Amino acid sequence: MGSFDMRVGLVRRFLASSVPLLLAAAWLLASAAPAVAANPLPWRFTTVSENFSLAATSSVGKVLYCPDGFRPVWGGVSSSLHGIQRQLEYIDVPTNSYHVGLRSRYGAGGPTAAIRIAVQCVWAASLGDIQYRTNTFLRDGSTGFAGGEVDCPAGYRAISGGADWTYFGATRTIDYSSPVLDGSSNATGWFASGSSPTVGDGLVVEVYCIEASYLSGFGTQFVAQSQTATASFTGQDLSANANCPTDYRILTAGARPLAGPYPFLDRGWAFVSGPTTTRQWAGSATLIANDRLLTVAVCVKASKPTVTISPTPPSVTSSTSATLGYLGVDPTGENTIASCHIDAQSSFSCLPGSTYTFNSLSNGQHTFYATVTNESGASTTATYSWLVDTVAPTVGGVIETPSAAVTSTFTVGFSEDVAGASDASIVVHGQTTNADAAGSVTMTDAHTAVWRPSKPLVPGETYRVSLGSAIHDAANNPLTATFADVRASTVVDDKAATLERRWDRDGSAKASGGSYIVDKLAGGRADLTFSAKAGQTVSLYGIRASDGGNAAIYLDGAKKATKSFYASGTGRFLVYKSGGLSAGKHTISVRPTGTKASASSAAWVRVDSTLVGATISQETAFRQTFRTVTSASAFDGTYGQIVGKNATDTTPAQYRLTAVGTGFKVYATKTSTSGKARIYVDNVLKATVNLRAATTVSRALVYSTTVGAGIHSLRIEVVGTSSGGGSAVNLDRITVN
Repeated sequence: MGSFDMRVGLVRRFLASSVPLLLAAAWLLASAAPAVAANPLPWRFTTVSENFSLAATSSVGKVLYCPDGFRPVWGGVSSSLHGIQRQLEYIDVPTNSYHVGLRSRYGAGGPTAAIRIAVQCVWAASLGDIQYRTNTFLRDGSTGFAGGEVDCPAGYRAISGGADWTYFGATRTIDYSSPVLDGSSNATGWFASGSSPTVGDGLVVEVYCIEASYLSGFGTQFVAQSQTATASFTGQDLSANANCPTDYRILTAGARPLAGPYPFLDRGWAFVSGPTTTRQWAGSATLIANDRLLTVAVCVKASKPTVTISPTPPSVTSSTSATLGYLGVDPTGENTIASCHIDAQSSFSCLPGSTYTFNSLSNGQHTFYATVTNESGASTTATYSWLVDTVAPTVGGVIETPSAAVTSTFTVGFSEDVAGASDASIVVHGQTTNADAAGSVTMTDAHTAVWRPSKPLVPGETYRVSLGSAIHDAANNPLTATFADVRASTVVDDKAATLERRWDRDGSAKASGGSYIVDKLAGGRADLTFSAKAGQTVSLYGIRASDGGNAAIYLDGAKKATKSFYASGTGRFLVYKSGGLSAGKHTISVRPTGTKASASSAAWVRVDSTLVGATISQETAFRQTFRTVTSASAFDGTYGQIVGKNATDTTPAQYRLTAVGTGFKVYATKTSTSGKARIYVDNVLKATVNLRAATTVSRALVYSTTVGAGIHSLRIEVVGTSSGGGSAVNLDRITVN
C-alpha cells in the first residue's frame, strides 16, 4: 500500500474507532451559512483531471484539488482495461479535493492500464449551504460484501458522494457508487457497495447535499439513464453510457447494478465510472450472470459562450486581404477555448481579441467562423460573410423609352448593383444642338438608372449619354467612364410636349399690350402659372366682341366661374378677380366651352392679360393648347384641331416643332369641315395643303419633305376662312426622318 493509501486508511480507521457508527451525522461546513437567495443556474464549472499509467499488480492513490473558490461535485475514473478496481473513491469538500485509490488485478507480466481521473468543480457561491451525511455499513461476515444508501435531509439534493472502508485491506474494493433518485428526477441520496477481506470492517458511505432551491433556478433537472444488456455469463464485460441532452451537462453521476443493491452479494464491479465529456458518463462493469449495469447522470443546464466577430471587413470590398477576429466569453466565467477558420480551410486555435489576416482572397463570397467552447462542453459558433469583388461594373446598354409626359427617358442597365448614379455622373448632351439636356436620375433598382428630362427633348436629336467614374459598385470599384449615343423619338403625336401650340394672335389698340389671343373650340386652354405674395389677388382681363362666346375660369384646378366674352361693341373687361391668395405658385386657366349667348354670332374667347400686384403678364405668357378629338382611327387614338378667321388673324393659330433630322412627314385627319394649312420649313413657306375631304380620311400623309441633316423647324398654320367655319386643321402626327 502506498503512502497515500496508508494515510487514507489511518484516517478512516481513526473515524471508526472514535465513532463506531456515524449514523445520520450532520456536518455543517464552512460555507454553511443559510442562503439568502439561491444562486441561479447555469453555474460556473471547471474540470481538473490527470492521466497516468497503472502497471500490473500495482496500486495507486490520487488526490485532485479544485481551484480556489470552487467546490468538488463529482469525480470519476476512466480506464483502457477491465482489470482495474477502486479501493476508495470520495469527495472531501472541506479540502476541495477528490480522492481515489486504484489497483490492478492483473498478475505479473499483465498489461499496463491507461487511467484518467477527473473531478468536476463548481463555483462555491453557487452551492450555498452544504450538508454532509454519512453512514457506516458493516461487511457481511460470510461474503465480505457491504453497501447501503445515505439520504439527504428534507429539502436538499445530492451533488456528490463516495465511499471508503474503515480498515485497510489490500484487496478491498468499491464496486459501485451512484446517486439515488426519487420519483421526480432528483438525486436525494447516495448508494455505494464493495467488498473487504477484513473482519469487522465497515463501508463508510457519504453524501454531500445542497438546498433544492439552488437547483430550481434552472428549471427541471434532466436524468439520463442507460443500462447494459443482461450478462449471459459471470465475468462478462458490458458498458452503458448516460448522455445529457444538448445544452445540459453532468451535475453528478455514477453506476450501480440495475436489479437493486443487494449489498451483501457479489455483483461484480464497475471498472469504469467516469465522464468521457461533460455530457456523457461512461459506465463499464464486469458482471455476474443475469445481471445488468445501470449508468445514471443527473443533468443541469450548461452555460453557453457568447461570440461576436470583430473586427470585420466591409460586407462588400475590393480588397483581397481581410483582417478578422472574435470576442467571446462565457457568461458564468468558465474558461474557453476557440477554433477559427475561413471558408473550407483547416481550423486553427484562436484567441479572443486577437486578429488574423487572410491574403490573396479570390473574388466571391467568403465566410469566417469562430467556435468558442466552454468547460461545460457547450459551443457557440459565430460567422461573418463578405464579398470580395475586384471587377468594375460595366454598362449593359442605354435604352430609349417613349413616354407620354416627355419625349423620351433613357434607361441605363449596369452589370451589377451600383451606387453614385446621379445628375452629376450621368450627363446627356445633344450632339447637334451642342447643349446639355436638363434632367434627373432615379434608380428603379440597384442596377438600373433612369434619366428623365425635365423639359422635352428635341425630336430626332442624337444625345450622348456619358457615364462617369463616380458610379461604382458595392466594393467601390469605379465604372470605367463610357458613353452611349441614343437618338430621341422621331414620332411627334398631337399631344407631344415638344409640339408648341399657339392660338390666333390678333392686334388691337384696346388690348393691354396691343394684342390678344383667341380660340373658340371646347377643349382648348390658355394657362398661366404665376407667383403671388400672401394676400395678393389675380385679375384676368379679356376682350368682349359681338362674336364672343363663353369660357370657364379655373384657379389652381378649381372652377371659379363661367364668363361671357360677348358684347355688342368691342372692349376690354375684367373677366375674373380672385380673393386673397396664399404665398407661392398659382395657376389660372381659361377654357372655352364652345357655347355662346344667343345674340352672339360665334363663340370666340379672347384672352388679354393678368394683373398680380403691380405685375402684368401679357397673353403671350399663357401656355396654349388646342382641342383634342378622340378618334380610334388616329395614330394614337386622338388628333388635335385648330380653326381660324383669315380676315382678322395677325398671327394664325399654328403648331410649331423644332427637330433634328433630314426631313418631315405630316399626317392629318381629313374631314368635310377641314380647311387649308400653310406649311413652313425653316420659316420658308413650302406648301399650302387642302385638308378637306368628302368623307373622313385618317392618318393621311399631307406633306413630306427632305432637307439636309441638322436642326430644322416646322410650322403648320391654319389658313382660315372669313367666319372660321370650314377651316379646321386636324393634326394627327409628325415624323422626323
